Amino acid sequence: MRGISLILTVLSTFTGAAFAAMTYESNEESPGTPAVAVCDGDVYIAWARPDLTLKFGLFELKGSGDLWLDESESLSDRTANALGLSISDDKLLMAWADSDGDVDLVYYKIKSAGDFKFVDKKGVGKKSSGGASVAIGGTRGYIGYVDQKDSRVTVAVYDLGKSRPKRKNIIELPECETNYPCSIGVVDNVLVVAWVNEKGKLSLTTYEIKGSVKDTKLTYVKEYPTEDRLAAQPALAVIGDEVLAAYVDRDDQYIHMRYYTVESDMSLSEGTELRISERPSTSVALALDAKESIYAVYIDEDGEIALHKR
Repeated sequence: MRGISLILTVLSTFTGAAFAAMTYESNEESPGTPAVAVCDGDVYIAWARPDLTLKFGLFELKGSGDLWLDESESLSDRTANALGLSISDDKLLMAWADSDGDVDLVYYKIKSAGDFKFVDKKGVGKKSSGGASVAIGGTRGYIGYVDQKDSRVTVAVYDLGKSRPKRKNIIELPECETNYPCSIGVVDNVLVVAWVNEKGKLSLTTYEIKGSVKDTKLTYVKEYPTEDRLAAQPALAVIGDEVLAAYVDRDDQYIHMRYYTVESDMSLSEGTELRISERPSTSVALALDAKESIYAVYIDEDGEIALHKR
């Protein structure tokens, strides 16, 4: 696949222009979907190696199209499921569900580029039917997963204001019942959940975040079902009041994306739709930076981590 560029086609009626894009390829192999987070131009990726043990590191995007691993850390934990990764200021959270379905998280502090310090590892104490998703909002950390018992999206809330993450409460979302892993994002006081409904199509559901870290409540606002047919789990990324949702289309197998804006009344307004003309072998993970550049990470047809940026 090396040397093959991706074409980003803009399908929105708002603009007919095609945007320049670049694909970066690594030699890091993985059997499952990696996770990506970006802060101040630094790109962090977490993934499972071929033996399913976890690895996390800082990557550099080379002009030659290489995705170069600068610094990394290995974990003995194992998973074949998609991971979650989120950065906010100096906080970094990673979460996954292990081979038994137990949801775990690791908390790092980011000192500077390439200098990340392990703080703590915790078990959430719940089981997921698939992977895990992560979002950070202020001093709250949110771990989203689909509960193994009743197939509902569930969110574990953590206090990140102290030196170590402390679990506060676990909130089940009965409106989001699914057999696929979910993805979550936070925009101010709104939690956005991307999930696959009973028709196998993408839905976005919003919740108002209420209360303090010690007593967080999620109040249902509205569901936004789509006609998008998914081949795998969805992905979410947020920046400011913008939300980007992505998925691998069940029919054409390409990566599709759509922007949403969280309005002041907590409603979602739909915006630009994009398609990346590449067929990954896994689902996709997303990140947005302060300039709203898109970072889409997935496993290519050679079984290696690839990153598409535009």
